Amino acid sequence: MKRTASLVLCLLLVATLLLACAEPQPPVHTHEFASEWSKNAYGHWHAATCDHNVQSELAAHVGTEEDGTCDTCGYVEHDHTYAEAWSSNAWGHWLEATCECDARKDAAAHVDENSDGACDTCSYDAGHIHAYAAEWTADETNHWHASACGHDVKADVAAHTANDAGYCSVCGAKATDVTVETIADAIKVATAQAGLVKNGSFFRHDVTEWSDSVTNATYTFADGYLYITEDDGYSATESWYSLDANGDIFCVVKVDGVVGLNPYEVTEDNINGYGFNLNFASLEGVCYGTEAFLAALYEEASANNNGDFEEFVEDGVYTFSFGVNGWDGYYLNKVNVSFTLTENYVLNDLTITNDRYFNEEENSTFTADENGYLVLNDPWSAVPTAHFEINLTQNAELGVNPYPADEMIATDFTITAPDGSELGETLNLTVGSAVYLPITNIAPATANMIFDTFTFDY
Repeated sequence: MKRTASLVLCLLLVATLLLACAEPQPPVHTHEFASEWSKNAYGHWHAATCDHNVQSELAAHVGTEEDGTCDTCGYVEHDHTYAEAWSSNAWGHWLEATCECDARKDAAAHVDENSDGACDTCSYDAGHIHAYAAEWTADETNHWHASACGHDVKADVAAHTANDAGYCSVCGAKATDVTVETIADAIKVATAQAGLVKNGSFFRHDVTEWSDSVTNATYTFADGYLYITEDDGYSATESWYSLDANGDIFCVVKVDGVVGLNPYEVTEDNINGYGFNLNFASLEGVCYGTEAFLAALYEEASANNNGDFEEFVEDGVYTFSFGVNGWDGYYLNKVNVSFTLTENYVLNDLTITNDRYFNEEENSTFTADENGYLVLNDPWSAVPTAHFEINLTQNAELGVNPYPADEMIATDFTITAPDGSELGETLNLTVGSAVYLPITNIAPATANMIFDTFTFDY
């Protein structure tokens, strides 16, 4: 009896220890649901009222085929109305119901068949930043900057602005048709297209027989660059006009092999085209640019001539000629101008000649008529005492400026006395003394710079 009681006591003790060591268990939660039905176009259910995202008795509607009303929840079918504008997110787009129903239609993923970075259907853009070409693209009506990132998009789309030549002043494309029949028409359109002349070359030949003087010169030009050579038989000069890193005009002159910086003021006109000296009565001064010079000559020819102005157009060549008195009748100029245009009305081949006649003896070469105009006595046999000719050819070989601005910078100098001795870094001057400042380390080594003024203490 004692052994049986002891065994029962041990079993009870073990059970008690096991229950004491077990972890406490949470109470079992029982979801609670609303008694009313929740519903949408696809079905009905009882929604949880215990803040858990669970549903009870979820099922499709029944019995709507007969009266359009669900036998279970009372949902009434109707024709949904949808928004016209697309709703979208990063994964797709759809049309949202506007009838307070939880419905949507035409849901689909984005599509970008034209590769413009935006959905072709809803225009959803994922945030891509487009890159565009610097050059203009154009059609008959507009111009724009095309995409450079592979997307079918455009920037800065605008209608053409036609100049007097019918070409867009912004992109250079053909904008409209113009009529070019007369020389005045041709000069007008050439002037409008002056900005399209990228490079060319002039050749000038000037002969003065009575002094045996012959001058030959060439003028080669392009955007931001002008190269001039002149040789009159006594001295040869080369000039380079270009732009430095700051956009300022920089000129190097080489006279008889010696190179130096131009000590004279250089203006933007110098680089825009060779300056033609005009000494007609109504055209005093210098005229820069080929088209401007041509327009000035034509104006002079038609308004101030010796009654011998002629003009004609033949096979695309525009020609006019005229005579004009000089120096109050001391000499007679006979000027002839002919030129052609490219297909887009850019001035092409241009030839200007001027034969100048002097009276070696009184009235031996020309005389004045009743209107005071000078007329050659024998135009067939008269020999000009001076001849001036200019020929322009487009797309001439430009070459390279051998003296760029960044290499024509003084990096060192020495102070020397007239006898050639070096004076050191400190210069002590007495009134009336002379000093030379040769500049070294300028390309080429023979270059020199002229100092107009400098300041010193004494």
